Amino acid sequence: MHMSHYYRPLYSASGAPLRPVGVTEITFFLQGLRIPHSLRVVEELVPNLVLGVDFLKANQVVVNYADNTVRFYENLITIPLQGLASINNCATIANTVCIPRYSEALIPVTVPRRYANRTIVIEPLKDKHKIVALAGSVNNTNGTMTALKVLNFQPYTVTLKRNTKIGYIIPPNTISAITSFNDPYEDQEETMAEPEQQSYEVLDDFAKEFKFDVNPDLASEQRYRLLNVLYHYRSTFARDLRDVKVYKGLELDLELRDPKAKSYTRQYPLSVADTEEIDRQVKQLYDAGLLRENDDCSWNSPVLCVGIKDGSRRMVVDLRRVNKLLKPIITLLPKIDDFTTNYCFKTELHEYF
Repeated sequence: MHMSHYYRPLYSASGAPLRPVGVTEITFFLQGLRIPHSLRVVEELVPNLVLGVDFLKANQVVVNYADNTVRFYENLITIPLQGLASINNCATIANTVCIPRYSEALIPVTVPRRYANRTIVIEPLKDKHKIVALAGSVNNTNGTMTALKVLNFQPYTVTLKRNTKIGYIIPPNTISAITSFNDPYEDQEETMAEPEQQSYEVLDDFAKEFKFDVNPDLASEQRYRLLNVLYHYRSTFARDLRDVKVYKGLELDLELRDPKAKSYTRQYPLSVADTEEIDRQVKQLYDAGLLRENDDCSWNSPVLCVGIKDGSRRMVVDLRRVNKLLKPIITLLPKIDDFTTNYCFKTELHEYF
């Protein structure tokens, strides 16, 4: 290579200047084909090797994106086209992790050693979009470690195995602009994380009123910490039917197996005491807005009373016949192991950062 070529300025595709530090001679071996070529050495080049137009012209290279191949000398040599998703340029899962359905997780990943203690950009791999969602992010690495936020949008738990490629790495100078993001739930999370401390007297009265049976083996401090959290979220507990809350705007769509089907079941015979108790509870539900009047009896179901431990009677509705006419709603319930695994993983994540 002539020295005048060495001193020519180089620029990346984004327009950022590159810093050449020397020249080297390399011989490529491609399926028996030997191609000698002079290359300029550039600091912090990503990817490691870039073949310019001079190389492509001299060797009659044709890049075919239709079948992802590269051909030399009129199809004399054909090799597959490779992108940035090689193991030498990707972030990989550090430890096997289970992410529960419809949830996010902050997972530790490892990067190649040449990116240690640097600022990098990690972009998601396309084939991983079918499993989990990952947004492009700017990351500071701690050694060869960093973390990525991953969303599991599947209706089931997803397991990401160790050493699985999750994203490819690009240099930060490829970014033209960055827009700050304000999390609308950040203030809410801070409020929820630090409930106001109540006095022992208030918490004792609260436990008696709501009839909480706290494990007697807990230490005194543990007991009051637990009761303080329960007190903070006391609006989620119902002491009787009047405390039951209604989530406005949400209705469950039930689909019939036969759109023309009806279900009328006669009321079971009831004792006078059960009849009076059911009337009382129906009035409670009606006053709380949980029931409404209906003149159509084509979907009538019988009610009855069952006894509970404290000696009182509870109204229940026999919906067995109705359930037989509905198409089932199949939902995969999460396993307790998935929750505990995810909790343990989040705990271990703090060891890295």
